[in-house]
Amino acid sequence: MPTAKKIELVEAAANWIEQSSGFIFTEYRGLNVQEIQQLRRAIREAGGEFHVVKNTLLRRAFGEKIAGVPEEFHNGPTATAFLFKDEAACAKKLFEFAKAHAALKVKGGIIEGKTMDAKQVEALSKLPSRQELLGMIAGCVAAPLANLVGVLQETIAAPIRAIGQIAEQKGSAA
Repeated sequence: MPTAKKIELVEAAANWIEQSSGFIFTEYRGLNVQEIQQLRRAIREAGGEFHVVKNTLLRRAFGEKIAGVPEEFHNGPTATAFLFKDEAACAKKLFEFAKAHAALKVKGGIIEGKTMDAKQVEALSKLPSRQELLGMIAGCVAAPLANLVGVLQETIAAPIRAIGQIAEQKGSAA
């Protein structure tokens, strides 16, 4: 008989699944409560949420979509990172935490419908974040414009400087 708390948790997990663009499944065995809270804060700052949900309840929340999730992702002690905004930033936070805490192991993930193993998720974590990519694009767009402005200013300024030098020479000759 399902309890009200379990029903609420399944509904909340179904909501997280519906809203997220991806999931990263981890094994968290060996982490204490403070470490999990620290990881939750880091993932939340990156635009995701990190939750420990019993596998049977997670399977119910996924419903028929669970067929697309490899079995090894939702077996054993599993915590799931639900990715809402920047998938690469969330993956980066997970791997930074895993370097400092050997107990956390990434099993794999599903991002925008594509199943990824742990190595592919790690490769995603090494990509620049959305903000960094936007900065790079802005720099690529701004650099040619800045160069063009410099060339145009020099085109206008060069004859003026030449006239000024000629005027100085004529003034000093008189």
